[in-house]
Amino acid sequence: PVKVRSNGHERVLVQDDPGLVVFDTYGKHLRTLGKSTTGNFISFDHYGEGVVLLDSNAVRAFSISGEKLWEREIPAAGESVVRTPVDIRTGKDRIFILFPDRIVLLPEPADIHREP
Repeated sequence: PVKVRSNGHERVLVQDDPGLVVFDTYGKHLRTLGKSTTGNFISFDHYGEGVVLLDSNAVRAFSISGEKLWEREIPAAGESVVRTPVDIRTGKDRIFILFPDRIVLLPEPADIHREP
């Protein structure tokens, strides 16, 4: 496993070789979102009932069953220097993208409404 995230009460997500592996809080395997669905990604976080994945130039949201909900290009973190993002976290109404030297806020798409 590369990275683990828990939403604290329902699911644990694990980034591993096959893609993103989903467990319940007791460790029971629920499903795997394989690389054919997720592609290569740097990091991930819970997103309502689904998940957001971060790659080098975009953030993609998926339902927990693997349906792609939306994709957004990452806003430029600097005009003249290409920076690769490091991590992603979600907040109440924003998505935070961590770069080595700054944090960029990505507002959620206006037409997406997620459960709290």
